[in-house]
Amino acid sequence: MPSGRTAAGCCRPKSRPAPAGVPRCRFGGCWTVSCTSCGPAANGRPSHGSLAPARRSTRASRSGRGRACGPACGPRSCGTMMRRTALAGTGSRPTVRRSLPPLGGAATGPDPTNRGKLGTKRHVLDDRRGAPLGVVLSAANRTDMKLAEAVLDSVVVARPAPTAGHPQHLCRDKGFDFAETDQAAQARGYRLHTARKRRRGEAPVPPPTGAARHPARRWVIERTNSWHNRFRKLRIRYEKQAENYLGLVEFACALMVYRLCLILG
Repeated sequence: MPSGRTAAGCCRPKSRPAPAGVPRCRFGGCWTVSCTSCGPAANGRPSHGSLAPARRSTRASRSGRGRACGPACGPRSCGTMMRRTALAGTGSRPTVRRSLPPLGGAATGPDPTNRGKLGTKRHVLDDRRGAPLGVVLSAANRTDMKLAEAVLDSVVVARPAPTAGHPQHLCRDKGFDFAETDQAAQARGYRLHTARKRRRGEAPVPPPTGAARHPARRWVIERTNSWHNRFRKLRIRYEKQAENYLGLVEFACALMVYRLCLILG
């Protein structure tokens, strides 16, 4: 019989006499050699001296504890075994409990691009180099135009006053094509460059030509979003409080500005 910790009591009463020629179990008074209660509890293998083949552990519970049964022991021989580990020698992966993020929290909502799972959206304002100037958090299901004014007011540095010789341009996508957002941006002295939506019944607007045509600048903010996602702490939000996650986002923005100053000066 192999040595090991006993996982459960013997499956046969000690008063039952053993058949002739069958050795007794030294861990108890049972005479069934394939009893799982006397074998190693980690893998459910039968004893070396088994006269009847035993079944390996195939059942498991949510608590990570396995159960094994010997075909010759009857239904009462099923005993709860010790917790599986990686050194058990079962040939299967150990039972591991995942550390899931907390449910809910402030500034979270169903993400329409990720099957309705809870998520947080980062609204970022950056300069032409891609350095973030301000950031605002909201639920994943909030539209961009609802936070347009808050993003413009979230600049953390002193903004210079725009002049006729040095105007300040603001490039936006079609998600900001609303009269409310246009008025808010013009009231703050920005020159708007917004991709316009085509309303129903309107003729397509031809693209500008000559001096009125400006190069595309959407890739700048998309690159900034990609830099944010390269921080593993920001890619999946595990913080329950929105203030804690916002602090991590702002710290990442500071690192991005520092690296841009080192490279671009």
